[in-house]
Amino acid sequence: MLNGAGDRQYRYDAFISYRTTTSAKAAKQLQRALVSLSKRHGTDRRIALFLDIQSLIAGELEAEIKSALESSRSLIVLLATGTKESPWVDKEIEYWLGHGGDLSRFFLVRHDPRVNLEWNEVDQNFAFPEGLPTSLSGLFPAEQKWLELKVSLAGSDETALVGLYAPIAGAKPEDLLLAEADFQQRRRRRTRLVAMALAILLVVAVASGGAAVVNWRRANSEATQARADANAAQALLATQGSSSLAIRKVLEAADLSSSASVRAALLAVSDAASTLIHAFDFPRDEAGYSARNVKFSPDHRHLLAWGSSASQKDSFLAVWGVESGKREYSFRISGGVIGDIVPISPTQAVACRSDSTPVVITFNTSDVHELQGRTTSCRVAASTNGAVAFAGGTDTAYVLDSHGDITRIAGATSLAARPGTDVTVLAGPGGIWLITPSGTERVYSQPTDSAFAVDWQKRWFVRRDSQTWVFGVPGLGRYAVSEVAADSAAVDSVPQIDASGFTGAIGEVNSAGEVRIVGTPGFAQAATDAFVGPYNRTRIQPMSDGSFVVVWRNMATIVWPPGVVANQTLVGGLAQDSWRTLQSGWRHVPTNPDDDAVIGPCGEWRAVFLRNWTFPEKRSLVTFDGSTDVNGFLAAGTDCGVVNADGAIAFSDVGKRVVIRGGSGADAVDISVDESLVAVLQSDLPIEVLSTSPGASRPWTTRMYGNQEYVTALGERRIVADYERTESIDRDGKIANWGRGKLGDIRAVHPAGSEVLRDVTGETRGYFLDQTGKTTPAAAECALGDVKYVPSPGFESSRRAAETAIAVSESNGVDCRTGRPIGPTRGAQILEYGIGHDFGRIMWRREPDSSDGSALMVTTWGRAGPGDDVTSRPLPDAIGGSNVAVAVSGDRAAGLPAGDHLVRVFGTAGMQWHSEATLTTQLQDVSGIALADQGSLLVIYAKDGTFELFDVATGRLVMANRTPVIQAADFRSIQTYESSGYLVVILESTSKRNDLEIPISVDLLVNHLCQIYRAPECGP
Repeated sequence: MLNGAGDRQYRYDAFISYRTTTSAKAAKQLQRALVSLSKRHGTDRRIALFLDIQSLIAGELEAEIKSALESSRSLIVLLATGTKESPWVDKEIEYWLGHGGDLSRFFLVRHDPRVNLEWNEVDQNFAFPEGLPTSLSGLFPAEQKWLELKVSLAGSDETALVGLYAPIAGAKPEDLLLAEADFQQRRRRRTRLVAMALAILLVVAVASGGAAVVNWRRANSEATQARADANAAQALLATQGSSSLAIRKVLEAADLSSSASVRAALLAVSDAASTLIHAFDFPRDEAGYSARNVKFSPDHRHLLAWGSSASQKDSFLAVWGVESGKREYSFRISGGVIGDIVPISPTQAVACRSDSTPVVITFNTSDVHELQGRTTSCRVAASTNGAVAFAGGTDTAYVLDSHGDITRIAGATSLAARPGTDVTVLAGPGGIWLITPSGTERVYSQPTDSAFAVDWQKRWFVRRDSQTWVFGVPGLGRYAVSEVAADSAAVDSVPQIDASGFTGAIGEVNSAGEVRIVGTPGFAQAATDAFVGPYNRTRIQPMSDGSFVVVWRNMATIVWPPGVVANQTLVGGLAQDSWRTLQSGWRHVPTNPDDDAVIGPCGEWRAVFLRNWTFPEKRSLVTFDGSTDVNGFLAAGTDCGVVNADGAIAFSDVGKRVVIRGGSGADAVDISVDESLVAVLQSDLPIEVLSTSPGASRPWTTRMYGNQEYVTALGERRIVADYERTESIDRDGKIANWGRGKLGDIRAVHPAGSEVLRDVTGETRGYFLDQTGKTTPAAAECALGDVKYVPSPGFESSRRAAETAIAVSESNGVDCRTGRPIGPTRGAQILEYGIGHDFGRIMWRREPDSSDGSALMVTTWGRAGPGDDVTSRPLPDAIGGSNVAVAVSGDRAAGLPAGDHLVRVFGTAGMQWHSEATLTTQLQDVSGIALADQGSLLVIYAKDGTFELFDVATGRLVMANRTPVIQAADFRSIQTYESSGYLVVILESTSKRNDLEIPISVDLLVNHLCQIYRAPECGP
């Protein structure tokens, strides 16, 4: 069934808006692809799309267009660089929104990579709105997701368009993805049948020659590659939601092919899965049903997931080690459905069964032991050294420690625990008990209502009745227990807390909203302008600075008693010795006056969570200086961390928000006690354990070194030096020690890596050191200033000159070996100089008065045979300027002008260059760019160590680091090289060196992903 808006009827499922002169072809491709998906997956009817194929003349929107817009459920806007020039696109957007269109059914599709859709979180708008239709600026309240049409329409595969087709057709993306995968499988079977038919024809026609064999092999190879590309496309689509599903699909692709397109998908999936620690497959085939709940152990070293049968007669429990990523236990539990579970050790947990029976589950024996028969209710909670099960109706608690010992306590109905202090307090009709490592002791024999909390000084409070509290303070060998009473007019009261813990005082609020502290003169009036109609249950909660959060009627007020320090700006400069108030901003009216607005405190009482009845998916977090709303609330941790699903599943803490998973679906969520991990369970997808810290599982690593490292221009050899030795390392990792020599820094490296020029520490002289360990004094004129190796004159046409490298002082033009002037230095004109095993390359700049086109030149020559086979050619004018970062690799060149965001990539066949791609970077203060892996990858790096990695063939950003690696900008060199399947970026400053190691080989990427999620494709 298609999505609807109320009962309104629509003729079209979507209206495609585009600029005819720039996007007509793309619009038709998009229409055909969506219709193709509809034919395969539509049920009741085919999807209906409106696409105007005529150019509109000047004037108002025609009646036909208006009618189509009014009759279209969704709007798709195709974006290219010229779309902003079209007045019709703006008019169509405005008309559709003004006649019933909703932003939830508004979709952006980019088919020109030069359109920058970067989002500015501060302005809540596109970062570059000037390049987009005017009506899009300020239109969206949050970052708008968009689709890349170029990827979606590669070949005949429409898989990547499922993300657009699903909301238009009113279907679940995951269901369509599975159906599309089934279609691809059937298409593969048809391909295999064709291959079989070709094989039969081959046997029949064997006498006619070997052409059929070649065709058959080609067809089989192309079919395999098509299957790999289909899986890669599905993987890229899945990164928007489940990283584990994306890993599974891209591993299937890598099992079929190691092509550039598959490698690009591996890079993109590895980057998208940077918050995924592990993914676990619930044993559904063994259980017969899916998991429905998930929970961490108190030490977050284990993860439990369990589900139940439709008959409600049994459950199935699985336990994994979070660090190892391995399933440790799984078994069926009969006798009823398991509700909540609290692990008490690596092999045991206490749980409640659906018949309200508390049970102990032993994992390694699959044993289920009933603590007591059926009760009126059952509840379990973690304690400092295990867990407690409460049997409702009997007022009985069962205390279980980590050794499996069980203590039965009659008359206990509530618990307050503080793991860091090894103290748990039980309270109820039978009095008060303390549970410590030394045992269980009853310290108060009168009936009590509920345990409140234990502070960091091991002091505790228990509510005895509506006005009286019991306060415990540790002493010599035992607790001193006293009673503190609130006023009889108080409708709610709580202990006061400050930086040292419980103060012993009681804060209270009465039905008139007056807030007092027993023994403190005066009072504060909460929320004087509160709504006087139906109101919330009046509550008071403590804050760790000595203040209180008071919910009275439909508002929440922060109240500072006399003597408690408050932000003077917030409280209007009132004197500290007076009562002060601040309205938090929380203002809601429940449907039931008895509803409790308070969820509870967090972060050592740094904040209080309040409900929102108007929007149940929201929560308000009230702090010392006001409140903030948490949208899409899923779960809260003890330290104020929140897991929410506001467009994507994110972890929000005070002052930060980290997106930990794309998509917003979740059937169950749990957050670890230390708030470092979040477990997400969704339908039949793998259970994902995600980190709340960005980049916890990032594929690239950063290493810091104290020595110097230089790379030859062609990346074939590295020179590593410290104050004791000089070594060279080739691409295969072979190390050659050049000997100790004299102490000092490296000043210059030969383009073939065969020698270096080093200075002598503390002296104004230098020396040459070659790979045999031989040292030669350098000319005195080269002791100061920069030194650079340059080729001999005539290098642009002579191989001998190109390979004769001269170390030259750039300040005075002196040959550092002979001490003789060599004329005007060419150091400024030589940008890159490398001599490799098979070929050499020099990138240089012509004289300023040259009139032969681009001033930037590339000279190359082969080294395999004799002769002067030297070629010199200009680079394209677009990247030949004087202020452009340029990279060259083989037959490909790329350039990024300073201050620009567009990297232009060119390829060549012979002497002619042609444009291949335009890539958009989001980095600021770019230091340089480099082409890697024979020009198939482009890395852009900034001075702070942030980088972006692009796959040139697809134009896709496949990996990025947005967090600065180094907080310094005094880099002496930024270099790149490839080694053992890694792309390494060396960032070297005057004080330190950092290496960014990025895996780029298929084998390394597969290994990385298999460590995160042990999918079947990873093998045993």
